[in-house]
Amino acid sequence: MALTWQNDAQPSIDDTVYGATLTLYPTFDVLTGLLSTARVEVRRAPDVAGAPGTDVTIANLDPIPARGFVFVDPRPNDGSVWWYSHRHAQASGGWSTWQVVTVQPVIPGGDRLAVPPAMTASMANTHSRYNVSLSQSAVQAIGTGAGTTALSFDTVVLNVGGLFSLGNPTRITIPTINYLGVWMFFMQAAFAANGTGFRQVQFKKNGSDVSPQERQPGNAGINTIHSLTGWTSIDVAPGDYFEAAVAQTSGGNLNVQGFFGALHIW
Repeated sequence: MALTWQNDAQPSIDDTVYGATLTLYPTFDVLTGLLSTARVEVRRAPDVAGAPGTDVTIANLDPIPARGFVFVDPRPNDGSVWWYSHRHAQASGGWSTWQVVTVQPVIPGGDRLAVPPAMTASMANTHSRYNVSLSQSAVQAIGTGAGTTALSFDTVVLNVGGLFSLGNPTRITIPTINYLGVWMFFMQAAFAANGTGFRQVQFKKNGSDVSPQERQPGNAGINTIHSLTGWTSIDVAPGDYFEAAVAQTSGGNLNVQGFFGALHIW
């Protein structure tokens, strides 16, 4: 009887346990003749330049039942890399091949739930890995009746995962890895007081307007800011970029100050 890693060693995390989940199942080994009553040793080694470093035995497991056994090795939730191997306790030598695990937040569902490479792993990030919020430190003049204009942002409130760069100040860009799931986009635009025409907020995807839009008539109240808010969930692909756009038909330029953000839910 020998033990085989099932689907390799896997990272594991839930509300209480961080670490590596090692799933083992028995197959008959004609070379050793060991039976399923044999105890099993598991060893662990830190990663050194992409290979296992100095190993240490971490567990002496009970005999593995016919349907397999799951062993969790608690590890710090810090993105560290560890190598694992096992053997029958009665055997001299006979260690299995090394399997590697990266300890990071994972929720059932696969690759879509891995964290982005630019963020720090923590329990707060297991449900929402990418998160960005942007604002404008000054008003932006928007022309009248010229279609939608993308707002330009210069203040980063939050940028988890590196979705925004000041080099492209109008854009939130979808990453090329770990992007699957639900993306929520939100924006707010405060227009200067004016009672002529309409005010509109809308999202752009790759430079083109996308629905839904929010449109209201102008507000002529003295010193009154006309504020509109938009929310949407949009299908995404790697490299797509999104912008917060506004339009107005007051008959002249109108100052606007906005807020823009996105949240990757799962």
